Amino acid sequence: MQHLFCSCPEARSSNITYLGQALFNRYMPATRTPLIKVVVNVWACVALGMSTLSAWADGTDSGTVVTNSVTMNYTVNAVNQSANTTVDFTVDRKLRLDVTTNQTEWTTVVPGQVATTGASIQFVITNNSNSATDVEIALIDQGLQQVDGFTSVGSTAISPTALAVWEDTNGDGVLDGGENTLGTSTGSYALTGTLAEDEQRTISVSVDVPGAATADNYQSYTLVAAVANAGVALGNDDSGNISPGGTAANNPNLKDSVEIVFADQFTGSLSGEDEGYNFITDAATGADDGDFDGQAANASGFRTRVALGIAKHVEVLWDPISTNRYDGTGVPVIPASHPKAIPGAILLYVIGVRANAGLDATSVTIDDDIPETLVDPGNTTGEAPANINMPAIVDVTIDGSVVSFGIDSAVLANGEYHVQDCAGNAIVSTAFAASPEVDDADLGACDDGDTGYVAYVVTVDDTP
Repeated sequence: MQHLFCSCPEARSSNITYLGQALFNRYMPATRTPLIKVVVNVWACVALGMSTLSAWADGTDSGTVVTNSVTMNYTVNAVNQSANTTVDFTVDRKLRLDVTTNQTEWTTVVPGQVATTGASIQFVITNNSNSATDVEIALIDQGLQQVDGFTSVGSTAISPTALAVWEDTNGDGVLDGGENTLGTSTGSYALTGTLAEDEQRTISVSVDVPGAATADNYQSYTLVAAVANAGVALGNDDSGNISPGGTAANNPNLKDSVEIVFADQFTGSLSGEDEGYNFITDAATGADDGDFDGQAANASGFRTRVALGIAKHVEVLWDPISTNRYDGTGVPVIPASHPKAIPGAILLYVIGVRANAGLDATSVTIDDDIPETLVDPGNTTGEAPANINMPAIVDVTIDGSVVSFGIDSAVLANGEYHVQDCAGNAIVSTAFAASPEVDDADLGACDDGDTGYVAYVVTVDDTP
């Protein structure tokens, strides 16, 4: 948009002697008295060209009427004269929204999470226009779409069973009482009220995670925000730009009216997650958001983590033929002894637990129904536990990572299972139930990275 423009101060005035006097003196006899003498004092600039709106501060409000006046002072036959003129124009609407997210990595969710109480992702919409504007948003389910800057997406989607989208007034990622729930599905929504210049609005999204979800399932979402009128996204501006599905309208600039110009520029990723949206058909475009289309987009997403990893380790410590696997110091016997799981063999079970990074769990208990073919070593004809050697270290692989446990030799006691809780407290020994079985072994609270175990020995039943 361009207008005639002049704003020179009076300090920049110049005196111009009218050439008419010189020409008169050159061509008229010296005896003749000049009929006219004109001196013009110009006390303002006269615009000779064009100036763009960018000469003004970006924040000049639309609808502002800019008035520019010029005054010319001069003399005729020693009589002071003046003339002035004025031109006005109205600042047009420069519309730009930006969408950002404060997530730099996948947001962790757990199997069984409920959307209204679980972890969420946040999108911040900022009105960087020079006027207030309505805003319409759209949430797009991107499935296993990679989000730029996040760790690589896995191969299994979370496939949420429900979700919640709300205007997060305090931006805490929690659906608080009184906050406006926009909906429970993907698609488009009109935000309440209008966004003033520089106002921000936080939109939070949370999901219901199926209880059957496993670790490292993923789900990506894109939020698109579009400038709107009365809650309906604008299809075009007055400068030939269109939003997806719109019809171009390249209208002339009228200095007494307010025209609309889309000023957004795409700054997101070209990886496909910052997708555009056709608010006319209420569908994603399948293409990256573009420049000057009246909308902006950004993406984030979820990854499932299992709060606690658990794994069960078993090994044969002794059999009646090969005897001990380990010597008295917990080191494997050399030359190698490899006892087998034959009747009368004594086996060590270790149930290892680890809390995954960033996740805490409370009231952790273990139940283990031991098969009937495995019996308390005291109820067998095999070797007495006192003659069995324990390994110094037992390595248990939990969720792909090896956790090393130093198992106390007290585990060899007849008729007991032994627990070291996640806080690393002293081992607690508890008598087997008659089966035998482990019933509600208490590991307490398992916080970020904590480990604990339940261990016991049993014998492969050798009774006739």
